[in-house]
Amino acid sequence: MTLTFRVWFLYTFVGLGLALVLNLVTGSGPLSALLLCALALPPIVQQYSSLLTTLRSRHRAAARGKRRISQTRVATPDPEQEKPKAAQIRVRPPLPAASSLADGLAAAFSDSDLEVPTQRQIDIAEAEVRTIRGYTIQPGAKLSQANLRGANLNEANLKEADLSGAELDQSNLSRANLSAANLVGTNLSRACLIRAVLTNAYLNTADLSMANLMGANLSGASLFEVVLSRAMLDRASLFKAILSRSDLSGASLHWSDLREATLIRCDLSSASLSQANLTRANVSEANLSYADLSGSNLSRADLNYANLTETSLIEVSLIKASLIQANLTAANLSGSDLSVANLSKSNLTRAVLSEVNLSLVNLSEANLSEAIFERANLERSNLDGTIVNGTRFLNCMGLDEEQIIDLAERGAIFEEVAKTSA
Repeated sequence: MTLTFRVWFLYTFVGLGLALVLNLVTGSGPLSALLLCALALPPIVQQYSSLLTTLRSRHRAAARGKRRISQTRVATPDPEQEKPKAAQIRVRPPLPAASSLADGLAAAFSDSDLEVPTQRQIDIAEAEVRTIRGYTIQPGAKLSQANLRGANLNEANLKEADLSGAELDQSNLSRANLSAANLVGTNLSRACLIRAVLTNAYLNTADLSMANLMGANLSGASLFEVVLSRAMLDRASLFKAILSRSDLSGASLHWSDLREATLIRCDLSSASLSQANLTRANVSEANLSYADLSGSNLSRADLNYANLTETSLIEVSLIKASLIQANLTAANLSGSDLSVANLSKSNLTRAVLSEVNLSLVNLSEANLSEAIFERANLERSNLDGTIVNGTRFLNCMGLDEEQIIDLAERGAIFEEVAKTSA
């Protein structure tokens, strides 16, 4: 019982009492009836007005609640293009009769039935799905032959998307997720792919000339016959990537990870590969002429038949590498470690081998004409059948007297050679 009702009840009770006393004293029935109406009517009107105000307020609250529900609902997705849901709305069956409208609204808005998305969930949904020039950008999107030239696709999620033959030149794909995407024949020239994820992606015959792929992850990617001329791949991961017959002329691959990568018949002429890791990489028949490989790791790499003319191989690790019939004309191998490497039938004409480790190296039938061996370690190296016309051995170690005589008779020049006993 509300306070207003209690006051009205008291007011009416007092009025009835006064009307009864007046009726007994005067014996006037109509007069007492009029007095009773006069006393009872104002509280009744006030109570009715208050009741109407309360009902209107509750009606407005119900309307606002319904609007909030309709605004929170997620739009129905296109049946052809699945879209991530930012929120899940479960609609109740018709509500049972409630004691009041307010109780009904409270039941409709129970926490278990209305899940409002957090700001982080909304941000993720917006980042994964967006529309650019009428194309829906999302994982698995079908964008073959799409024209997205110069588009801003920063941090876009295009995992397993089909972008074959698409125009993406000069587009921004930095930090984008393109793992397992189909980019066969795609034009990505001058595109920005800084720290993009392209693991196991298919980029065969794609054009990535002058593209920026610094810090990108291309592990396991297929890049057969790709154009990467003058591209920037510094600190990029190309672990086990396939780059056979690709054009990387003039490309920058400083500190890149090319472990176990396949670079058969690649054009790496004038490329910068300083400090790159090419352990166990297959670089056979590749063109590395005038390239910079200083400080790189080529341990156990396959460089058979590779062209390394005038290549910088300063302080390179070529331990157990295979360079059979490789062309190292005028190459600089100063400070490098070629222990246990195989250079049989290789061409080292005019090459510089200052302070190199050639212990246990196979140089059989190699052409060493006019090459310079200064303070080189040739311990237990195989020099059978080598061509040494004008070859200079300056302060070299590891050669016994018999080898020195044999090499000198074939045209080698020795100066202050440190002899060792057999």
